[in-house]
Parts: sequence; C-alpha cells; structure tokens
Amino acid sequence: MVNLRNKLLKGLDEIFNQYKATPTVQNAVSASIMIPNFNMLLIGVPGTGKTTLIRMISKAFFGDSFEKVSFSQNVTPFDVFFYLNLGKLSKGIEEISPRPLLQARARLFNELNRAPPAVQNELLELLEERQKSWRGQIFKAPNGINFFDMNPIDATSTQVSDALLDRMDVSLTVPALNMKQEFELLYEMSSFSDDLVENMKKVMTVKQMQKVWETVDKIQVPPSEMFFITLLRAMLTKCRYFDRSTMDPNHVHQKCVQCNYKGEVCSQVKQVPAFRVSKSTSKIAKAVAYLKGNSEVQHEDVLRAFALAIPHRIQLFPQFKNQYGNENEWVKQSFFKAMNMKQRLWREAAELFSEALKGKKKAREELKELGNKDVAIFGAYQAWFGKNSSDIFTEIVWEASQHD
Repeated sequence: MVNLRNKLLKGLDEIFNQYKATPTVQNAVSASIMIPNFNMLLIGVPGTGKTTLIRMISKAFFGDSFEKVSFSQNVTPFDVFFYLNLGKLSKGIEEISPRPLLQARARLFNELNRAPPAVQNELLELLEERQKSWRGQIFKAPNGINFFDMNPIDATSTQVSDALLDRMDVSLTVPALNMKQEFELLYEMSSFSDDLVENMKKVMTVKQMQKVWETVDKIQVPPSEMFFITLLRAMLTKCRYFDRSTMDPNHVHQKCVQCNYKGEVCSQVKQVPAFRVSKSTSKIAKAVAYLKGNSEVQHEDVLRAFALAIPHRIQLFPQFKNQYGNENEWVKQSFFKAMNMKQRLWREAAELFSEALKGKKKAREELKELGNKDVAIFGAYQAWFGKNSSDIFTEIVWEASQHD
C-alpha cells in the first residue's frame, strides 16, 4: 500500500523546490491541503506568485478537479455560481444549474477584494454550509479546499467583510522574492520552462487526498491542549470589567489604565477574536501533527497553529498598529513574547485547576489568587468556579484525560 504521507511530503518538496516561499508560507499551505473545507487567503502585490502557488498545489494534489473564478465590481452572485439555460428560458422555462466551480475539489477565488458586498455575502453560505441555493433549489458542494487571493493595493478594491475574513482559517501575506530566491528562480528558468504550473506533475489523486483527510481527522487533540487553546484566546478576549464581545472596544479601553492587568496584550487589541480562531487552531494543529508523523497534537503544534489562525482575526489599537506595522508582526513580537513569559504560571494553574475540579478548596483559592496575576487564568476561574458556573462536564473530561 502506498504511504500517502510520504507521497504527500515528496510532492510538497517538489513544489517548494521550484516555488520560492518563506517557511511560514510553506507551513501554512502544506497544512491547508490536509484539511477538508479549509479556507486560505493569500495577500500580496502583483508578481509575488500567489495564483501560481495555488495552481501548482491544486494540480499536484487535485489534478483536473480545479476551478477558478475572478471577481470584478460588476460580477453578480449568479454569475459566480450558476448557469441559466437561455434556450429553455426563451420558452418560458427557468432552468438553473451549478457552475463547475461548485463541484471542484480545489477552488480559487481570485481578487477577493474586488468582489461586491453581495457576492461576499453569498460566499458565506458556501464556506459555512458547503452549498449554494437559488429560489428553493439547493446545490451541494463536495469536500474541497477554498483558496482566495487578493492584491492589497488594488485601486478598484472594496473592503472584505469581517464576517468573511473570520471564516478564513488562515490569511497570509506573501512577500516578494529576496535576492537569493530571485537568482535561484532565474537560474532554474534558464534551464527549464518558466511556467511553474506546467512543470508541476500530478502527485496524488482526489481519492488519495480523501484518505489523507480521514487520517488527519482521526488525530487526537488532548483535553490539556484544548484548554491551552482557550488560554491563548483568553489572553486577548478576557476582561475584568466587561464582556468584550458585547461592548464598544473604545469604552473597554478606557478601563485599561486602572486595571491590574494594565500592560497585558489584551489592552492592545481593539477587535478580539471569537470561537472560530480556536476551531481553526485545532484543525491546523492536527495537520501539523500529521506532517510530523504523530497521531496526537502536541503543545508546539498548537503554538504553530495559533500563530497562523490569529493575525487576521484581530485589530490593534492605532498606537500599537503604528508600532508594529501589522498584526502579523505584533503576534510574533508582542503576543508570543508575553505568552512565553506565562508558561510557568500556566503550568501551575493547570495543576491547581485539576485539583480544584476534584473539589479541593485550597486549590480553588490558590487558583483565584493566580487569576489576579493573569487575565487568562482569571477568565478560567470565572468560567468554572464563578457565579452560575457548572463544571460537571469538564470534570469528567479532565479526569479522563489524566488517566490516558
């Protein structure tokens, strides 16, 4: 039987031997194809090779099951997803059929920021429910990968909605080639065809990719790592005074100056992420574990995954945006620096949390004290041991994980 993981890794090596990409782009794109219904947005100025990379990936792993649509300001939702039989329409019969895009396993939505708001809204149904509907007719889409790309300096662009951005599992900025990469690419093109897509061979079939998806789906995320994911999101979303999901961010920010968590990264973020960042983190972590040949997600897998899933789902206050340039740099330089400093504290909190769930009062009191030092621990304490909390489900799951 063919070792599909080795075959997949070999195919990825062939792609990135030709396509010069940063490690971040390589890791994110590699993980994306192992997760059915994964949504990836590549951002970059013209000439960075966004579309070329997507077409190479699609040809190698999905063969002919690839379709592309290019957006413009004049395109309508119907134009993107459906055909109208004009012959039958002339006889008074409206017959609608789906375009091949809906049935493809790899789909490229080109120049996303040219798509009108109405088209962006219609994309939500496809990404959320894997289907498109028209006047009561429902057209199902098979499992596949949704790639999006866009040019951030396009003069004809419209703003991509927050709802659509939140449904992107990963959003990456593709940088231009550095001097070494440019020289290597020019040298290779002098000996072979300069069409990287044409050079790319088919590596796997759709049926084989489906088997990969099934294997990745079976990879386990231990409850301890699920808890760690909630801590990472809580660093940004928890607040001593307000539920940030329901309050104006500027009003919340006014309290930061008198808060005992003043200076924490939560005070630097204007728009905070909701649950989808945790869902994306879990999916990406399983793909990372598969790439490493593991059957269970490890701590470092979660860190890699969260770094990919978070930047496009947050918005910094202006002073911090100006300091770091963009959210990606802030995540690298500020968020993870703060997170690394909390590792010892979080390990201590996890031990106390386990004891507190067993009903030990002293552990609960010590956990509450730790919560005064860290907003994520404060959030955990409030969720499980604050007013109106219930820990029956968590106690069962947590205890079971300790015996594995």
